[in-house]
Amino acid sequence: MVLPGASKMSRTDEVHRITENVYKSIMDQFNPCLRNFITMGKSYEKALSSVTFAAKGYFDALVRMGELASESQGSKDLGDVLFQMAEVHRQIQVQLEDMLKSFHNELLTELEKKVELDARYLTAALKKYQIEHKSKGESLEKCQAELKKLRRKSQGSKNPSKYGEKEMQYVETISGKQTELDTFIAEGYKTALSEERRRYCFLVDRQCAVAKNSSAYHGKASRSATGVTGVMRRLYETESFASSGGGNFAHLGAARLAMTLVTSAEEEEELENY
Repeated sequence: MVLPGASKMSRTDEVHRITENVYKSIMDQFNPCLRNFITMGKSYEKALSSVTFAAKGYFDALVRMGELASESQGSKDLGDVLFQMAEVHRQIQVQLEDMLKSFHNELLTELEKKVELDARYLTAALKKYQIEHKSKGESLEKCQAELKKLRRKSQGSKNPSKYGEKEMQYVETISGKQTELDTFIAEGYKTALSEERRRYCFLVDRQCAVAKNSSAYHGKASRSATGVTGVMRRLYETESFASSGGGNFAHLGAARLAMTLVTSAEEEEELENY
């Protein structure tokens, strides 16, 4: 008589190995990659923070240039333009700082907490699975060993039929334990895949939150820049600005900046409409 579930053994063992490998993959590959991602994120955050610090100094200097223009006899209107430009960029920097706070709080901090707790949780989850698997496997093997002993007795007995009923009881018990083990392994495999997917989902969710804030930042920045470019356009069209040589200077620098900002604003609007 063939033992129940013997043909399933290799497939069941394979699923068991895959389940263990899923847990180990999270611990040995996903979590280290996530730690590296967090480290790179901190470097990115530091770089952006340095940019905002440098930008503050730059636009403080721009304000000072506006003050000088406002105090002059013939360039007061240009001082007003410089003040408006500095204010727009100050607002943009404030929005950038808000985006950086979101990047730090909603992504880096959340991921860092998650990865630290995850190492202990996964180790405990894998150990629990392995202990239960071992217990169920040993219980099955014990019943199979008892059945083999009974069959040896039956083969050496002058009246083997008296062992028939007990043998059937063992066969039914083994079948039940094999089914129980198969079910446990199948559920364990589903749980392992679910654990893996939850971690990727959490990463995607946090990254989407940052992307949403980043998109809001660029939208606000574009709208802020649109206001000052209108003033600059009107300034370029004035006769006094052109006759003073400002038109030529604008083509070399400021006008390009103005048109770039306008183009960015128009592109942003097109994206929002799309």
